[in-house]
Amino acid sequence: MFNCFDSPWFKLLDQDKFERHVDRVQKLDIQALVSCHSPVIQRPLIDEAFKMIRRIPTLDVPPQPGQPDLDAMMHAIAKGEQYIWRPGPPPGA
Repeated sequence: MFNCFDSPWFKLLDQDKFERHVDRVQKLDIQALVSCHSPVIQRPLIDEAFKMIRRIPTLDVPPQPGQPDLDAMMHAIAKGEQYIWRPGPPPGA
């Protein structure tokens, strides 16, 4: 979900080119995947991670927070309260 949320441009990818690139990277002798936005993925789970990566361009971009959500979060923080964002319905729903 994070990749769709953070990079909605994935919907613009040429699926064949994307698959060829993922194939090249997956064939490397990768022992661990390290990212700023996920836990470290060790060798036993790398193939599963690549399966998930391959699905990204086909997923729908989830609803994203807007200015009212930021305002509500800032208000909650100012009052020392916890803010939990609850996305609305997907666009067109």
